Amino acid sequence: ISTKVKPTLVVLTVLVILYLLFSKMSLNQFFNKILLGRPTILIKHGKIIEENIESESISLIQLTAMLRVNGYPKLEDIEYAILEPTGEVSILPKSEVRGATLSDLNIKPEYEGLPIGVIIDGKVQRRNLQIINKDEEWLNGKLKEEGIQNIKDVIYAYAIDEKEDVVFNIREQ
Repeated sequence: ISTKVKPTLVVLTVLVILYLLFSKMSLNQFFNKILLGRPTILIKHGKIIEENIESESISLIQLTAMLRVNGYPKLEDIEYAILEPTGEVSILPKSEVRGATLSDLNIKPEYEGLPIGVIIDGKVQRRNLQIINKDEEWLNGKLKEEGIQNIKDVIYAYAIDEKEDVVFNIREQ
């Protein structure tokens, strides 16, 4: 730690160079394995793989807490639990306990689209309006439809690209 400009700039430059070097190295599979590691299976077919949790220095208390946080308090409900290189634990439940999906029921879902913020903290997001092929005139019409007099009263508003609706979150008066 220094209050002098030159040593601070040197340290900052070294840190930026190291960051760039490591980020480039992580794109290479060989270096990626060294820098980030590999996924590790912690649970297989509802059974804890003890040597893997020991080699990853994960306690049973930590593991069971991670499972509960993800909604799986029972080991027998888990097909696989995998410690990812990012430090997260991916949990793949057994098919009989996972929730039914629309594809399981042979139902084709309706396109929902991506909600995109068009007003954030009272400011129009012009670039986002362009993304959804709308303009400020369209947005002003939506504001009038909702009876909103002042755009500053809008904390957040979003629209979905192929739909005409806007959802407004208004400040409490």
